[in-house]
Amino acid sequence: MATYNRVEVTNRCLNSLTGFFGPTISIHVFLVDAGSTDGTSQIKGKADLPITVINGESSWLWSTAMSIGQEIILDKWIGNYDYILWLNDDVFLDSNLSINWELIFKTFPETILVGQLSEADSKMMSYGGLKRIDWHPLHFEMIFHGSMFGTLDTFTGNFVLIPMSVARQPELRTILSLYQHLYADIDYGISAGKIGIPILAIPGFVGICINDHPEFVEKGILNRFKAFKNPKSVHFKSQLIFLKRHAKRTWLLLIFLPILRAIFGLAAKSTEIKISS
Repeated sequence: MATYNRVEVTNRCLNSLTGFFGPTISIHVFLVDAGSTDGTSQIKGKADLPITVINGESSWLWSTAMSIGQEIILDKWIGNYDYILWLNDDVFLDSNLSINWELIFKTFPETILVGQLSEADSKMMSYGGLKRIDWHPLHFEMIFHGSMFGTLDTFTGNFVLIPMSVARQPELRTILSLYQHLYADIDYGISAGKIGIPILAIPGFVGICINDHPEFVEKGILNRFKAFKNPKSVHFKSQLIFLKRHAKRTWLLLIFLPILRAIFGLAAKSTEIKISS
């Protein structure tokens, strides 16, 4: 978990995690705190879970923090656990679910499992699995799987179970460190697929996570170009890294599309949500 100055939200997430996987599965939380000043780093004693706090810097955004935390696990704790769970600190898990996790792990070994999350008090999906919709490496649709496991091309990193053996793969291990915030989770899923790692959506919603990345076009051309420097927005450098890795010969052409959108005030292609059984 990556955290920064959201002590109440983080504590709620940890409380929902307690007992979520049942009594037969052991959990250890690695909480990477990016220099919080609200007491988040002292949350260890408030949750009924074993927690290791990794104190970081305020410049660490999601991908940087997750990369550092995951490397500590892979270096020092690899023999202790079977899976790494990426969990956003604003996720509230549904403790009323009756999921046989041990059966799932046995049925789908060496598989990345993605949890689907809903908006608050609604059946609208906020984060989860993604399927490609055309040739562009950043064009996906979000598909909700209600009753069956569904194959995915990649995912958002809010609730992702990664087998330890998969996380150790050299092709995947360095991906989080390439980015500051956006694109890291999508890159990870695409790269996993390229080396033959299956990715499945867990049917139904595992919890709630409000989508706090609304899609909108900044007013004014200057503001739109300023967004290129924002790691939580279109961030030109991160897009360049991603497109060079996954667009092959077309990356040089595709990198000009966000520039044209900024000039003319056009929206990027929005993510669609479809329902699958």
